[in-house]
Amino acid sequence: MVKVFGLIAFIFSSSAFAQNVSFHFEETPLNDVVNYVLKHQIKRDYVISPDVQLDKKVSFRRTNLEPSEVVSALSSVFASFGVSVTDKNGVIHVQKTSLDSPPLGSDVVGSQSLPGSSRTSG
Repeated sequence: MVKVFGLIAFIFSSSAFAQNVSFHFEETPLNDVVNYVLKHQIKRDYVISPDVQLDKKVSFRRTNLEPSEVVSALSSVFASFGVSVTDKNGVIHVQKTSLDSPPLGSDVVGSQSLPGSSRTSG
């Protein structure tokens, strides 16, 4: 009887009822983040462009996200690595972004000198 109840609890907690997701990564390669979040957490199909370097490491935490918010959250984090994460016709695309045009809606801003400005370090 207990085994049957455990099976029923598992079925009701699975993707039939989309649950919020949380994740915390410390110095984790981008490839592992993509695989864990897209494949295991939200169970989505994805394509990774061959020109994306996914061996770079990232640290970040997101909590209590709706499954529909996960792609946007990843896109915000990955933007600082020149990588975009977009949903096209139900398939997540992980690809290199153009240096000339940052992804729309990105909350990660890179640093670069503006023409006519001077920067000193130290």
